[in-house]
Amino acid sequence: MSTSLVIPKQQRYICYPIQHKCIRLGGTFLATDSCSNRWHFSTGDRDSPSTHSLEPTSDATRQRHKVNWETANGTVQFYALDGETLRTAALRRGVVSPHNGRAQVINCRGLGTCGTCAVELRKGTVHPVERQIKEELRLSLLPHGGVNQPESLRLACQIQVHSDLEVIKRSGFWGQNYEELSDYNECKTFLGHLEYILDNRSPKETGKDVDKRGNS
Repeated sequence: MSTSLVIPKQQRYICYPIQHKCIRLGGTFLATDSCSNRWHFSTGDRDSPSTHSLEPTSDATRQRHKVNWETANGTVQFYALDGETLRTAALRRGVVSPHNGRAQVINCRGLGTCGTCAVELRKGTVHPVERQIKEELRLSLLPHGGVNQPESLRLACQIQVHSDLEVIKRSGFWGQNYEELSDYNECKTFLGHLEYILDNRSPKETGKDVDKRGNS
């Protein structure tokens, strides 16, 4: 049995990208399609992201965790499957890029060698708990390393999510400017799923978890 819902015109919003239509009812965003898992703006301004819930709309077959990703423009929220690497989760959801600027094109695609997906892990449980050899080695090299490096700095491609997380993305090509938050970087997967095909630790995508674009 279906019911119709009439939303006042003044409460309708267009989200980015513009071809998706979504509406707001009270404090809850509703959507006609996959845009419910994308950025929603009340003004269309890319530089003013809104924090909102990105709960999956399909029946969950795996445990999911919320990731709060802090940028200079505000906090971004998306979900990660249990055991998914943080980098892959961000790319699959398409909400925010784990890389700054041109690093979205020039990066190691998750091998842990370029260091451009570095983030500060402020809260939550990941595996491995401590940096392993590859991660420790890369973060000890320039432009990372140094006395100002936060102890909580991790590579998003090397950590698997096992709880809700709070992370901070710093500015700079490698995310190495530890005193400055990065601007929000719109997620652009130039190579599609090939961007994370080298990740053999994350759960595989299924129709019950995510659609072909990586949204729930």
